[in-house]
Amino acid sequence: MLLSLTAALFLSAAAIDDHDNGAAKGSRAKISQVAGETTRRWDLKGEDFDYDVRAGFLPLGPEGAPDAEIFHTAYLKKGADASERPITFVFNGGPGAASVYLHMGALGPKRIAFTEDGDIKAPPVELEDNPDSWLPYTDLVFIDPVGTGFSRFVGEAAEMEGGEPKGAKDYQSVSGDLRALGEFIERYLAENNRFLSPVVVAGESYGGFRAAMLAQLLPRQHDVPLSGSVLISPKFDLFGGRSDNLHPAPWLTRVPSYAASAASQGKGLADEKLTSIEAMAGILEEAEAFAVEDYTRYLVQGEMMDESEQAEILERFAEITGVSEGFAKLQRGRVSQSEYASELLRENGQLVGIYDATIAVTDPSPEQFESGYNDDPLFVLSGPYRAGLISYLSEIGFSMPDRRYDSLSGSVGSAWRYYVGSPKRPQPPAAAEALREGLTMNKHLKVWITHGAMDLQTPYFESAYVIANMGIPESVRGNVRLDTYYGGHMYYMHRQSSKEFAEDAGAFFESLGD
Repeated sequence: MLLSLTAALFLSAAAIDDHDNGAAKGSRAKISQVAGETTRRWDLKGEDFDYDVRAGFLPLGPEGAPDAEIFHTAYLKKGADASERPITFVFNGGPGAASVYLHMGALGPKRIAFTEDGDIKAPPVELEDNPDSWLPYTDLVFIDPVGTGFSRFVGEAAEMEGGEPKGAKDYQSVSGDLRALGEFIERYLAENNRFLSPVVVAGESYGGFRAAMLAQLLPRQHDVPLSGSVLISPKFDLFGGRSDNLHPAPWLTRVPSYAASAASQGKGLADEKLTSIEAMAGILEEAEAFAVEDYTRYLVQGEMMDESEQAEILERFAEITGVSEGFAKLQRGRVSQSEYASELLRENGQLVGIYDATIAVTDPSPEQFESGYNDDPLFVLSGPYRAGLISYLSEIGFSMPDRRYDSLSGSVGSAWRYYVGSPKRPQPPAAAEALREGLTMNKHLKVWITHGAMDLQTPYFESAYVIANMGIPESVRGNVRLDTYYGGHMYYMHRQSSKEFAEDAGAFFESLGD
């Protein structure tokens, strides 16, 4: 399951009672009416303007008989011309993640305070003004998908299966989730008179997959013209996992991120710990060339290759990635992310993060061959992010103590149906094909893909591989941009990367409409 990598919702005690009673009768719950709203002032980076903050619910489903209520938090510049002011809809991934990570970590006007090198500070959680917010460039609407944050299913509860209404399962699927996001965006634009605004979608991790799919689905199924799609640490189409030894793409696309991770720890091709993407530019270039040339040839030819040449390539693999030559040979040059996370600093009794390999911690299970995702350092972030958001919402007058804000729902993730099409002939979703169609049918669409170089879970070179092979027409190829930053899945936790990300965002929004 991907991490990602939202806002909050509210409910009165009366609404809870209505839901409980309604469920017993097979009726629908009332949509929660509690809301928070205030006006605040932006006065950072030489700009000065007022903006409204609004937190609340929007119903999905038939009018008068909704199936779900979606919690969202919006930031809207006061007095702006809707035809010139972009509006960006933001979501994280998981599946099962609320948008709290992008909301309070990167794009909102307030953020969780981290150290300069991207580490979480000691409790209690500290909020600070975010000079790298996207608010100077665009209005922002942070969306919590059904089952995450405060959002919930409220449809017919007469038929129960496993203690849950059967209808909720529709939202725990690729198709149902995308349909819900599309419906939310269409309704929000209509209710807030924003159809003339440039519309942008931005998603992290599985949310990046969503953003790619919506490039096709928003104009096709919801009649919403799209100006931009931002994919943050995205996973386009799953190549497969550790056991896919016969397919070269997953292995070759990981090598540059392994090289960057090693350099961040002073290993591999680096003589010392490198702390900027500029400092390791030469290393990345060398790793990319090795990946697509000698290493790919090794993966394709396999045992048909001369043994001495195999040994030479595996030696080079070990040198670039920082693992031992013996380990590289033992794995036949095929090292999974979790194996790499355990192996890189094994001699120090440490493991690095799968989601951010700049972070090294004591290995809690040194006897294990590979690290588990539950041991990943970033999995401790849900608590601080949740605490920061709930505190912030209380400042704008929103309070919902009777409902738990679910930052990362394991139940949603475990129930997710990744396949599309007929149940008898399910097919894997093809986000790259959807994005290509979106670009082909809309020559004005701008696509911005961003990655952290030390993200082992969604390697940046995987996106580069997809872009190079998805058949983008020459006429719109310049509309696709790929940027890589120092850090991992949530590279914006590193101060310098956050600043660079914001500067590049300004250029992206300036390019809309060109």
